[in-house]
Amino acid sequence: MNSIQLWTKELIGLIETYRSWSGAVAKHSVIKGNNREFFIRNILSRFLPKTLSVGTGQIIDTNENISNQIDVVISDGSFPTLTSLTTSDIYFAESILATIEIKSHLKGGIGNSLWQSLENCRSVLRLEFKIPLPSESDFYNYRREIPATYVLGLQGYKSNLKSMKKCLFMFIDQENPTYFELPNLIISEGIVAIKNTFDIIKSNKLKYDDGMDCLYAVKQDEETLSWLLYHLIYKLLSFKVKKEEIISYFRKEFDPSEWETWGKFDKEEYKIII
Repeated sequence: MNSIQLWTKELIGLIETYRSWSGAVAKHSVIKGNNREFFIRNILSRFLPKTLSVGTGQIIDTNENISNQIDVVISDGSFPTLTSLTTSDIYFAESILATIEIKSHLKGGIGNSLWQSLENCRSVLRLEFKIPLPSESDFYNYRREIPATYVLGLQGYKSNLKSMKKCLFMFIDQENPTYFELPNLIISEGIVAIKNTFDIIKSNKLKYDDGMDCLYAVKQDEETLSWLLYHLIYKLLSFKVKKEEIISYFRKEFDPSEWETWGKFDKEEYKIII
């Protein structure tokens, strides 16, 4: 186990301890909401660079389009932020590196927490970032320029992959998002779903017979939070370090036989098939 793996394991233990304690002392929604505040203030702000800002609020682009309210916004601290008297601020699209939707309990179905989280991620990625769509050769460089979006369920599904898949596919079918409007990572109790961005989980075994790539790689995993931390660090490092060097930091084992493949994606036409 390398240094990053040891660090994430200790951090996850701290999060789990707090979550168990807060769940034991109260069931009130305000207490549940404090899990998010704890994650923002005491976890992310401790390991992110001092040049980054961590908060909550909405994101605006140059055309005055504005996102939904976002639980966690990670932005470049050198950009201005339109702060308010409340805890909710306004961020400029060009400053955003990543967003996280944190839900106390992920539930499927229209209007429930997973659906809302997918809508919130989409509202961020539909903003104008003034980056042209890439050719296949530019795919990595394009992906590193747009914000990463994550969905984190502190509880929910409990390894029920079938139920989560049903909600995700229903959202895709009814809302018709593009590949770029879907979150990079969806995790809940015992489940991790990673969007196939052709780097972290690259494998020929994730291709179908027709040559198309899978949309998400999904597995049951007891250390789901480690994937969020890994992916977030990967995203932040990608601005400074070549992807091959970043992957060598983590040495996160990827055995395709342990993963399910959800959906298909045509990288040349940016077309999703479910």
